[in-house]
Amino acid sequence: MVETQRTAPLLATRDLVLFPGMLAPIFVEREKGVRALEQTSQSDGLLILAAQRSAVVDDPGPDDLFGVGTLAKVVQFSRLADGTVKALIEGRERVFIDGFDSVAPHFSARYHALPTRSPGKKPRPRALMDSVAREFANYVGQTPQLPEEAETALESVTDPHRMVDIAAAHLMIGPDRKQELLEGQDPESRLLLLLETLIQENEFIAVENEIAERVHDSFERQQRRVFLHERLKVLQEELGEEGEEDSERGTYMK
Repeated sequence: MVETQRTAPLLATRDLVLFPGMLAPIFVEREKGVRALEQTSQSDGLLILAAQRSAVVDDPGPDDLFGVGTLAKVVQFSRLADGTVKALIEGRERVFIDGFDSVAPHFSARYHALPTRSPGKKPRPRALMDSVAREFANYVGQTPQLPEEAETALESVTDPHRMVDIAAAHLMIGPDRKQELLEGQDPESRLLLLLETLIQENEFIAVENEIAERVHDSFERQQRRVFLHERLKVLQEELGEEGEEDSERGTYMK
C-alpha cells in the first residue's frame, strides 16, 4: 500500500529530536521557524520537526536536515516580549520527508508516514522488549532528573515501536543517537539499538557513581585528618600551657 503524500510547514531544530507521543515545550527565535509555527493555523495545527545534521548551522537548507522527522501537533504557542515564540508540541508520527515545496519565508515539505514492519508472533522481539524494560527501569532509577511518571512509562506497552519511542524520549543522550532511534523501521533493529544504548548509559552512570563515591570517601578521610590534626594541635597547646603553669607554681613554692 502506497502512503498518501501530504504537505505541512516544517521547523528545523538544532538539537531536539521529537518522538511520537512526546510532549515538549520549545522556544523558537529564527524567523523561518516562527513563520512555520504561524502557518500551522492553516494546516490543522500540524508541523513537521526535522533535526539539523549540524547544530552550528544558523540558516539551514534542505540538505542540512535529516530526511526523517516527526509530524507534531502544535498544542499552543505564544509570542514573548523579545519576539521569541514559545510553543507546546506533541509528536504524532514518524515521517519521511519527500521534498520541499518552499524554503522561504518558511519551510513547507511533502511527507508520508514512515513505513514500519510488524514483529508478528516471533519470540525474539518479546524477549528484547523484556530486556529493554529491565534496563530502562535501571536507567530511570539512576537518573533523578527524570519525572516520576518515567518509572511506569513502559508498563502495559505491547508494541515494540511504541516502546522505543517512549523510552528514547526519556533518554538524556545526544541528538545523533536519538535520530538513529527515530529512523529505524524494523522493530528488532530499533529494540537492539535501544537496548545497546541503555546498557551503555547504565554502565556509564555506574562508573560515574563509583568515581563520585570514591571522591566523596577520599574527601571525608581528608577532612577527618584535618580535624584530628587541628584537635591534636589544640591539645598540645593546652598541655603546653598547663606545663608552664606547673613550672611557675613550682618556682613560687621554692
